[in-house]
Amino acid sequence: MQSFSTKLFLIAFLCAKSGYAFTTSSIITQPKRLSNNNEKTTSLYSSIVGNNIGTGLSSGLISSLAEVALKLRLQHQQSVNCIVNMSSQQNLFRGKVGPVTVKGRGWGSRLGLTCRAIEATVDQCDLDVGRVLRDQKLRLETPALGQAMVALDPVDFGNFITHPLMKNQQNVAFSKDDVVMDAQAGTVTFYGTFQKQQWKFILSRHPTKERALIRVVSNEKNAAVDDSLTANLSQIMSDFFNEMVFELDGTFLTFRDMQLTPTKNGLLMLKLAIKVRKFPSPGLDF
Repeated sequence: MQSFSTKLFLIAFLCAKSGYAFTTSSIITQPKRLSNNNEKTTSLYSSIVGNNIGTGLSSGLISSLAEVALKLRLQHQQSVNCIVNMSSQQNLFRGKVGPVTVKGRGWGSRLGLTCRAIEATVDQCDLDVGRVLRDQKLRLETPALGQAMVALDPVDFGNFITHPLMKNQQNVAFSKDDVVMDAQAGTVTFYGTFQKQQWKFILSRHPTKERALIRVVSNEKNAAVDDSLTANLSQIMSDFFNEMVFELDGTFLTFRDMQLTPTKNGLLMLKLAIKVRKFPSPGLDF
């Protein structure tokens, strides 16, 4: 199995070859429902899945269905690939496949979440075989568990922290502008407003643990600073980032680790735990 650092290098290399984005957030409300996707759904299924329909259950059919489902849920993407492995044909007929890996570049959601690249792997998927063959749809019998790697540049990170579904208990209003990634220092600097004051947030990796640290300092000139408030806000924001759960209509992502990679404008690599209870509905924005 590839190490965290090896995957970081591979994803960073892919990012250097392209541009654009995917998605992430904290305990989240339900996304908005779109008006009508029937026409788009029909054309995508006809063009992408058509070659597999009628051929019976296969890893190729499952891959195609997964790729179609993802493309329907994204506003734009540069690539979407699903690799389905299976231990035996017998397990496939029982609906058990895995590991399953999804890779993509240039992902962007309809509500503005973006990323340069993503690679997500779940160990096993238990699928409803009847739904796959009868309806050409993927339905999980049990939650699928695994991990994901997401690459964010400064624009992506700004989109993430200001996304409408991104909530924090302190009601800090983050700004998407002026995000700076410094790979040499290992920091991501961003800004926000709290209690009518401007603050600077400096995100870094914990020196000894697989955790994130956020140091908060006042960005107000000539303003009296309450050291206890600053320390408390730093702790709260650090806990918030480490404990956040990003939920996309049945898919849950939680923070596991981070690293900054040196590129022209910087690249933040996030390692996330992933739990998929169901695939997001095609008529929902996120």
